[in-house]
Amino acid sequence: RKLNDLPGWQWETKDIAWNRQFSRLQEHLTTHNGEWPTQQSNNESYQWVVKQRDRYQSRKNSQKAKRLAELPGWLWNARAVMWDNGYTRLKDFVKEFGRLPDGSDRNDEKGSYVSRFVERQRTAYKREALSDDRIKKLEEIQGWFWEDTTDYWQVTYEELQDFLASNDNIYPTKNTNDTLRAFV
Repeated sequence: RKLNDLPGWQWETKDIAWNRQFSRLQEHLTTHNGEWPTQQSNNESYQWVVKQRDRYQSRKNSQKAKRLAELPGWLWNARAVMWDNGYTRLKDFVKEFGRLPDGSDRNDEKGSYVSRFVERQRTAYKREALSDDRIKKLEEIQGWFWEDTTDYWQVTYEELQDFLASNDNIYPTKNTNDTLRAFV
């Protein structure tokens, strides 16, 4: 009984481990301005969050589920989390480059993910499968438009012209540029 009076005392070691992970998640959220962990930024916390969603989704009245739900930005739906992550990365991209991604960004790791996210949103919009809330959020992004007017072929052709000009008209090989080599 006296042990219960000790600060931080817990009988269950699983509770100790859970609380430790929860604290690490809170620390991550604090140090990353509320941004949730990703596999790239903090794989350990990311994997723990995925497990908590699975474990407590059907037991939302449990104490642990309530603590999770109190976290700012907590979502039980993993798809919603993925959409929010894509949306955040898109906003960051626009903030950094001052524009939406285009065909030329498909070769860049950061641009490739964001380009695919934009394409999926435009496709969902055309199929009328995008919620009004998401439509509104996307339309608030500087420069957003629904029709993909980027001519991928034209962009890649111009990249090929630049490549040829800076490489003495030698065509790309697999060692120099796989994307342009595939285009040719």
